[in-house]
Amino acid sequence: MKRKLILIIIFVLFLTGCTNTPKKNELDYLAIKEMYEVLNNSYDINGKKYNKVEIPEDNPFKLVDINYILDLCKNKKTFYLYADSPTNQWGRSSIKSLIEKAKENNIDTIYYLDLVHDRDLLEYKLKTTAIIENGTFQYQQLLEYLKDTLPAYILYDGMGDFTPAEEGRIYDGNIFYVKDGNGVLSYSPRSVLQLDYFEEQDANVIYDLKKNIQDFFDAAEKGDNK
Repeated sequence: MKRKLILIIIFVLFLTGCTNTPKKNELDYLAIKEMYEVLNNSYDINGKKYNKVEIPEDNPFKLVDINYILDLCKNKKTFYLYADSPTNQWGRSSIKSLIEKAKENNIDTIYYLDLVHDRDLLEYKLKTTAIIENGTFQYQQLLEYLKDTLPAYILYDGMGDFTPAEEGRIYDGNIFYVKDGNGVLSYSPRSVLQLDYFEEQDANVIYDLKKNIQDFFDAAEKGDNK
């Protein structure tokens, strides 16, 4: 129901854009803002209240689909990609800091991609890995472009045993720096000082989080200048 509501909001925003010519990326700004803020004061599947998020209208995100990103990769473009979903609680706790640091670094565009309907789903039971849900062909293509930066897809059996899958994983909340069409850096904005997503962030957590994000942007800048 929440996802349907989000899609309706995005559709209404685009209809509005048909009658009022928007400035560059205005629809993307507003779509991201509404997608996140519509979940404020509601609860996730674990019964935890969604972190309250207020997204500025002039955020750097451009909402795209997976085919758009694949075209950029095929054409060897250089760009930032943020894979996330408004329902990801860890992402909700860090997105404000990510926006602020992007602005400080004069990063005008970060492509925002929600992969909830594209990923595959694997299961690990009795020492055996099985496919529960096939991902899209486009997702497999994107894995190939980002493969050098992907964390392992770790599968747990619920009884203390686990194994890495043969493929990497594009987790929600991961930001990527893609150079000439291939992923060269990735990072999941988070502070080790914050033990759970519902914890209120104090000054130390925010400082550490922003420092980590800045380190990522600094590394991307150095890589781009090589």
